[in-house]
Amino acid sequence: MNTSKTFKLPPEDVWQLLSDREAQKIWLGTAAYFPFRKHQRVKIADDAGLWREGFIRKTQYEESVVLELHPSIGGAPIANRSECRIELIDLGENSCKILVSEVFASNSAEDAKHARLFWQAALGRLSGLTSNISTRRNSPRQAVVVIHGIGEQEPGVTLRSFVKGCFGPDELKWSKPDYSSPLFELRKITLAASYNKSRPTTDFFELYWAHVIRDTTLADILAWFKLLLLRNPPSKFFRVWLTVWAIILILLAGGLLKILGPSHPVIDFVLGSSLLVSIAAGIWQLVGKAVILDGLGDAVRYLTPRPSNISHRQSVREAGVELLHGLHMDGKYDRIVIVGHSLGSVIAYDIITHYWIRVHQLHLAPSTVYNKAIISVERNRSTKDSKTFRELQRNAWNSMRKNTQTWLVTDLVTLGSPLSAASYLMADSESELAEAMAHRELPKCPPVTESDGRHERMSFDRSYTDREGKAHRTFKYFHHAAAFAVTRWTNLFFDDGLLKDPIGGPLAKIFGHWVRDVPLPDPLPKKYFLHTHYWTQFGEDQHINELLGALDLNVANELGDRAKLNNPLLYLPR
Repeated sequence: MNTSKTFKLPPEDVWQLLSDREAQKIWLGTAAYFPFRKHQRVKIADDAGLWREGFIRKTQYEESVVLELHPSIGGAPIANRSECRIELIDLGENSCKILVSEVFASNSAEDAKHARLFWQAALGRLSGLTSNISTRRNSPRQAVVVIHGIGEQEPGVTLRSFVKGCFGPDELKWSKPDYSSPLFELRKITLAASYNKSRPTTDFFELYWAHVIRDTTLADILAWFKLLLLRNPPSKFFRVWLTVWAIILILLAGGLLKILGPSHPVIDFVLGSSLLVSIAAGIWQLVGKAVILDGLGDAVRYLTPRPSNISHRQSVREAGVELLHGLHMDGKYDRIVIVGHSLGSVIAYDIITHYWIRVHQLHLAPSTVYNKAIISVERNRSTKDSKTFRELQRNAWNSMRKNTQTWLVTDLVTLGSPLSAASYLMADSESELAEAMAHRELPKCPPVTESDGRHERMSFDRSYTDREGKAHRTFKYFHHAAAFAVTRWTNLFFDDGLLKDPIGGPLAKIFGHWVRDVPLPDPLPKKYFLHTHYWTQFGEDQHINELLGALDLNVANELGDRAKLNNPLLYLPR
């Protein structure tokens, strides 16, 4: 009995699929056990049960395997046994052929017929698997996750305005169901591949979290303000901080004069006018509640780790981590970019931190490991040349993918980020923030190294047995706070004066010299309050060009070239 099938994949890739346990469940049978090692037992089985079993007589790596098989019923006669050879033949030009030949001791035509039908069906399933892998390699796809800032955001508004602002009305795009989110309100926007195919098909998702942080009270706001007023503010906030203290002191002084001193009409008017009280109440209802409780309150609850806020912080982070996990497990994507605006940039930083902790050591036990680019990041961590360190990060990420690590986040883009005041908003002091970073509680870019007394390291070795169970190998991985060894960070901000963007500012001095700070030019003369206009089109749109440059979406060729080098196991359905 002979049967064969041709595959449009390199022979080494097809051999991986032949010998891999998870791939065998797809092409050979859901309960198959086929270790591809000499003298090992073999079971060919599916949901219907055991079909045939035997043992491996000999194997030649990436060429052939010979096994003896017999029916699954106990005490099978010698005449029903067979010798089965599975041979992989290199046809060149990234294609190969599998030839299955089986000789039965009984020389039974009926046995040969059943075996031929089985192996033809198995090779057909393997052909479908290789076809899917080939399609994925030749049609790369990327995802962009957009995270909104504070305020009473409506689901999808930020996402639609972001895509419209960045790409205008002429780009072909579709609104589709967002199967990655449990929230029924959300959609994803798919941007078609560009005409010249420099940009692959790109799906935009929104991490919507405004519904999670609710019921902020004035007491929460006042408690937060009290903490901020008792700290030394960053230079950009100093005038505001000083003004607030001046108002407080004037009111206190006026109150003391009213109590202790003679009556004065100005003091009486300021402190006791019913008209002013009414005006203040009206302003609070019209503006104050929306801005302070419903807007600023989001920042208060998320940035302050008080017991009453922990569940809110946890829910937002869990939603972000689960979205990332869903996109990684989807099997569609070759790359993910995360964009965080305002408070959304803090959330983006957090979910990168926590999802990396979950997956940074995971891999698919490859038979070949590539460590050169990973070691290069470690050795060149002091370089300050932007082009050099971004190339180091991208090369290290490419090596991780070749090593079958699942991490897909190549870029973090922050817009108008309050992380510029991290020591003021996220810690009690600069020294406390620095200590958290030194202890690797807050990741830096480049990562903080760990010292063993002799070496400064950000990567470690871990032993494992490859998926064929043939050899013990060593896998090199970055530590738990080293996401930015492979993830580039671009930070965009308008002039950090209060009249341009009171929130955004440079981050490299705080989070590490591998953060690429990009100060944006004014889109229009004398245009102020630009915090919510990072993707607004004004006609003079250099700021949008910088944003598109940070997203770096025209990577179809790069992703396609890299996909051809990736282990095919990365493209198995999960």
